[in-house]
Amino acid sequence: MKWNYLMRDGKHFYMQIIAPAGAVFKTYPAKNTYQGEKPIEGITMLEAECLFKGTEGKVTVRMSSKKL
Repeated sequence: MKWNYLMRDGKHFYMQIIAPAGAVFKTYPAKNTYQGEKPIEGITMLEAECLFKGTEGKVTVRMSSKKL
């Protein structure tokens, strides 16, 4: 399973999707929700992308300040 990480000020925070099989992390630049908001700069959004049978599912993620 692939480890992904977030980094800030030289520090890393690691994440790994355990289940469901085939799930992956996706990143994209943060965007404002409403007009007139202060611009969001230098922030990246993270989401888990996966498919479930039906309308409900569970994502299991391992998180650590150290790569295990």
